[in-house]
Amino acid sequence: MDEHLNRFITYLIAEKNASPYTIKNYRHEIEQFLAFLKEGGIDSWAGVDRHVLRRYLAWLKDQGYVKASIARKVSELRSLCRYLVREGVLASNPISAISSPEVPKRLPEYLDLHEVDALLAAPDPSTPQGLRDRAILEMLYAAGLRVSELVALDVGDVEWSGAELRVLGKGDKGTPRPAGQTSPTSPGGLSAGGTA
Repeated sequence: MDEHLNRFITYLIAEKNASPYTIKNYRHEIEQFLAFLKEGGIDSWAGVDRHVLRRYLAWLKDQGYVKASIARKVSELRSLCRYLVREGVLASNPISAISSPEVPKRLPEYLDLHEVDALLAAPDPSTPQGLRDRAILEMLYAAGLRVSELVALDVGDVEWSGAELRVLGKGDKGTPRPAGQTSPTSPGGLSAGGTA
């Protein structure tokens, strides 16, 4: 079973281009599942069925894992079992009949007006770095950008006359976004060719 895990990890690296962080998590959590199987006297994939998987999920719950962690583990096991079916190790995917625990969606936290004002007032406008930081914060706030979208912006993505941005969002889709109203002191220094 360990050999199949090693092959699965190699598959994730070579074919799925998974990050080292993802690889580390998959390995750790699947090794936890294999340890659970070993404790239960199961030493081959033929012994893994939906009843064993349900016992594992119950064990995770008894261990105090939250729904989000259990859902992640189910997803990882689902990927592993899909791979094992593809490789002919399993005849069918035993986890396909098991649904992940429903994870409640959390609403994002937001800043109130006083916190936004304090954040925008934090950079020192008398320095080039302060001007840059103020422009960054205002752009995030005024255009409603994600940090990753802001970092990906290039000078050519800014339409200075129309105060519009060409933002590369999720899925590499470029979408126009209004730049919003910002202070004339921060982006003005940058648009005039300043380099903060």
